[in-house]
Amino acid sequence: MIHLIDTTKQHRIRCNRWTRKVSYEAFKTEDATKVTCSGCLGKKRAPNRYPPNPRTLKVGDILHASWGYDQTNANFFQVIRLIGSTQVELREIASKSVQSEMTYDLVVPIKDQFLKTVASTNKESVIKTASGDRVKVYEFASARLWDGRPCHETNPMFGH
Repeated sequence: MIHLIDTTKQHRIRCNRWTRKVSYEAFKTEDATKVTCSGCLGKKRAPNRYPPNPRTLKVGDILHASWGYDQTNANFFQVIRLIGSTQVELREIASKSVQSEMTYDLVVPIKDQFLKTVASTNKESVIKTASGDRVKVYEFASARLWDGRPCHETNPMFGH
């Protein structure tokens, strides 16, 4: 990040050298703009050190997301459509308890039993970008390809 001060107006100008975006434009003259941004805008962007993995998901695959604070929530999603080379359309599916202990349950998904809407949205399905077998379904959680084993979830009597 390059920080410059426009002495004629006493404004601070930030220019991000990676995205090449000026976050505050308060230039008195066109020359001031050229001087301010020439240091970062003319340079080439560094190559991405971590390129995305190619999508490995197929239609019908089940994804599992585990998340929560002071409790564990388990959500399951099913891939219903592939879009382009990186995106997938997902629908949330129901789960059932296969074993119940005092503080937790072991749950498994029920394939093709779709919920009306995806949690935290009012939509029937969501389109997300996949990287390998992972999809970021919420801002706070990613879903991965389900391995077929029952998943832990906090018992409803202990925090849901």
